[in-house]
Amino acid sequence: MTYNDVINDKDNRRLEISLKNGGRIVAYCPMEGVHIFACDIRCGIQEEVKRLIMNNLSRGHFILCAVCLSGTYKHKKDNCIKVINPRDGVAERRLDDYPFLDVSSDYLGLVTVLYLDKMPKGDSIYSRLKDRVVESGLNKEKKDSLFYFRQSNLTRRAVETLLGMCFSNESQDMVLIKAIEVGLHYIDDISTSNSGSRRLVKKSQLKIAEEIMNCLTERYDEPWTTKYFAEKFKISGTTLNKYFFSVYGYEIKEYQIKVRMERAEEMLCETDYQIGEIAQRVGYSTHTKFGAAFKAKYGATPFEFRRRYCASHLDKQDNYFNG
Repeated sequence: MTYNDVINDKDNRRLEISLKNGGRIVAYCPMEGVHIFACDIRCGIQEEVKRLIMNNLSRGHFILCAVCLSGTYKHKKDNCIKVINPRDGVAERRLDDYPFLDVSSDYLGLVTVLYLDKMPKGDSIYSRLKDRVVESGLNKEKKDSLFYFRQSNLTRRAVETLLGMCFSNESQDMVLIKAIEVGLHYIDDISTSNSGSRRLVKKSQLKIAEEIMNCLTERYDEPWTTKYFAEKFKISGTTLNKYFFSVYGYEIKEYQIKVRMERAEEMLCETDYQIGEIAQRVGYSTHTKFGAAFKAKYGATPFEFRRRYCASHLDKQDNYFNG
């Protein structure tokens, strides 16, 4: 046997496989139709481990996404194998087939499988991901679709956080909400990587877009506006938004809201700040404006979000298996 132990936590729908070489594979099924595999492989995966993983999967209409933080992921299609290197990713849509998993002996990364015909209805956060899948072309009528993409810094950071949550025995609710965020990042990266028009950017335009992005990302609490940047760079707001969209796939205001909401989500789940204080910390003058923006993105008010997804995190962090 090539693994030491298997922990099946049915309450959190979590399976952990401890490999003899010290590596680990953690499989979550936080919701019907969603499978997440956090992999820290140190000496390859043997066939019996692969079979154990495949027992959690089934034939169907799915999208598989794999990203590497280190090592490589081997993607097999039409008898050809393409190696996915660190900072890269692959997304594949298959119909009436089984997911394929093959990684290098030093692979550290994330593999997610989303069964489109099992996606639950009525959940606003999950529906948002489904809508973005359809918009991206991953759900188009062609039987098999394949997309390669480059991970953005935002994606890489979100993946690292999700891996840490998986390896730390986090609750399925917390894993699910972070997995949805990672999925949205994947779609953004796929759209950027596969849009030729977004690569046709002059160096001067790229420099402007990067400077704006750094302001919005690192100093997200400040009252940045398109008008301010337009005056600074002495170009129109319309042209400025075109530059920014060509590089990042968002207009400036849209990206600003995205970053602020992601920081707010972290604070709601990882701190005991009051809602009004979080609103100020992410750049909103009133908690009413903050609440409206948050609900538009997540389908729940900040209070509801914290109660539904984050309450257990503050009291049970690192203590899931101590009782």
